[in-house]
Amino acid sequence: TLEEKARRGTSENWLNLAKAYTVFGYFPQAEFCCRHADELEPNSSDIHFWWGIIEDRLGRTQQAIDHFTEAAEKADKPLAQVIHYCIGRNWLRREDGKAAEAAFRQAGNLLHARYALSRLLLQTNRPEEAAIILDGLIEEDPQKHRFHQLRARAAQQQGDTTTSNDQ
Repeated sequence: TLEEKARRGTSENWLNLAKAYTVFGYFPQAEFCCRHADELEPNSSDIHFWWGIIEDRLGRTQQAIDHFTEAAEKADKPLAQVIHYCIGRNWLRREDGKAAEAAFRQAGNLLHARYALSRLLLQTNRPEEAAIILDGLIEEDPQKHRFHQLRARAAQQQGDTTTSNDQ
């Protein structure tokens, strides 16, 4: 049914088919559909967001970043935050910590981005900055053991054995 609708030629129909292919892991087919959707509606943030996801799954990190960046420029704030987190993850895959950090910071208050940023800060020997972020995450959700483990690591890097043992 989705294929029949896509053949009618609207960008929305092509994007719906791309989403279905993406969900079921048919990434080359999904990419094909995004190309057609983009030809019909080249300035759609939704198309570029999904295209970025597809490129991410195909391991094409730079193309994913390019599509995510285009999507983020036009997306509303909550979606833009998710997109910046996705951009940061792709920068990490490209081993560019500075660009990843910038993207995670642009993601604002998004929990996953703050957690990823705190991990990156610890990897780059900035435990004080990481501790501030982690303290906020622990306050929001004290049941997440990962937050406590990472906070203990930050304390250990700071030479604070009391806090590192308490976490």
